Amino acid sequence: MRGDRAAGNFQVGHRVAGWALDLLDKVSVDFEEPVAERRLPPDAVLVYVMNHRSNADYVLVSYALAGEVAISYAVGEWARAFPLESLFKAFGSYFIRRRYRDPLYHAVLERYVQLITREGVTQGIFVEGGLTRDGRLRAPKIGLLDYVLGIGRDPAFAARLHVVPVAINYDRVLEDRTLLRELESATGGQRASRLAQLREVGDYLVSNIGRMASRRFQRYGRAAVVVGAPIPLAPWFASHPDLFSLDKSERLGLGADRTSAESFDRAWRMLQMRRIVARMDDGYLVLPRGRPLVSYYANSITHLLGPFMEAVRSRDSLPVDALGV
Repeated sequence: MRGDRAAGNFQVGHRVAGWALDLLDKVSVDFEEPVAERRLPPDAVLVYVMNHRSNADYVLVSYALAGEVAISYAVGEWARAFPLESLFKAFGSYFIRRRYRDPLYHAVLERYVQLITREGVTQGIFVEGGLTRDGRLRAPKIGLLDYVLGIGRDPAFAARLHVVPVAINYDRVLEDRTLLRELESATGGQRASRLAQLREVGDYLVSNIGRMASRRFQRYGRAAVVVGAPIPLAPWFASHPDLFSLDKSERLGLGADRTSAESFDRAWRMLQMRRIVARMDDGYLVLPRGRPLVSYYANSITHLLGPFMEAVRSRDSLPVDALGV
């Protein structure tokens, strides 16, 4: 939906977004090529691909691009609560069940996403698949993007598809402390209770209402959106003629080898979560209760350890006291 097609329900969301954003932040929007979209054909299909800093991103980008495009997002079920559900629906968003593995559900979701994209609904995709907890860009999750680009099986749509990169940042992310606490709890820290979280939200609202009433409230700073030039996908489709004949896991790159650092990080998080391994000084310690599990999984790959295989087996045969644990 471009130009005058961005009317209707989207205008409701736009007005709410404008009020909320103007209250909290000064919004700046920069275009790499300000007139690039005007040069696109009228039937161009746009897919905005962006990073994910805050739950306010949905509102910020929709507001920043209002009058040019109206974007539809996939939103997790966390937002199906009053008044968020009504707000996201006003933006034309649809709700999805993340981490839901039922094949039928994903088949229907794929068809739905492709249907609305063919009908001209512009899609916005947070390529990280979720909020960053530490400020760094997360590894991309491209399942939803694969659904959208699936309309490229039809050569007519392959010629019309364009990806628009978008960068988002804030002087202050509203939920910064919450995100950092979630990061801490994921690495072994204590998770705040629901009551404590509600109390914090309440304190935040009361203090800011007080500042507004006394006219001491100040905006948090700048919320910035940078929109890149549209990238036509027709040349990319042409250079990958066998793209849609590949198995989905191959197409998504799920079978590609991870770097050693990525593999170690994933293994460390899993072992720590199960309380199998703990960090000790500059190294790692296998906890007594974790030794059988470590041996169980190590036994399946000992044939790959070469000269280290016997050393591992000898270590497993030692009593726990002999290992100093």
